[in-house]
Amino acid sequence: MAKKKKIFPLKKLMGLIFCVIIYWVVILGFILVGDYSNPMENRNKFF
Repeated sequence: MAKKKKIFPLKKLMGLIFCVIIYWVVILGFILVGDYSNPMENRNKFF
């Protein structure tokens, strides 16, 4: 029982980290696609 209690939070933590990584990969992917589509417009937004 003690081992199971230690394993479950670790799995939940790994799942949470995995979801966060996918979330940021998708956002960065959209940003990169936006940069390639409209580089001048995005440069004006950032600078």
